[in-house]
Amino acid sequence: DQISSTKNIMWMEDDPDKWLGAAPTIELTYDDRYQFLLYVTFTVDRKKSSAKEQDLLNILLLDLVQAEALDRAEAFGDEEGHEGDIEAALARTKVRVASANRTGLLARLCGKKDHQKLLEMD
Repeated sequence: DQISSTKNIMWMEDDPDKWLGAAPTIELTYDDRYQFLLYVTFTVDRKKSSAKEQDLLNILLLDLVQAEALDRAEAFGDEEGHEGDIEAALARTKVRVASANRTGLLARLCGKKDHQKLLEMD
């Protein structure tokens, strides 16, 4: 409307592996007129998730960048455009999480063949 350009959107994610154990419900509040993301709220089962708040935010920002809804430099403050830095950080997080349960989560995250290679490297 003319008075307020603030919009809310909420959805439930459906890929627990991507979200490090439990898929969250995400609520975004944004300014439709000026194209600002104002708030993000994650609701996640902490008993099933090993993701930290920053992990959740990075996964969401990476999705927005990949969908070309957000510029990489704006999303991650990366003025020089280092490709792969966030992806590498998320991959390290996934490996850290999986190291606690080598036979379960890691196999689902990277596939059975890659999981076997990682076990052989230990």
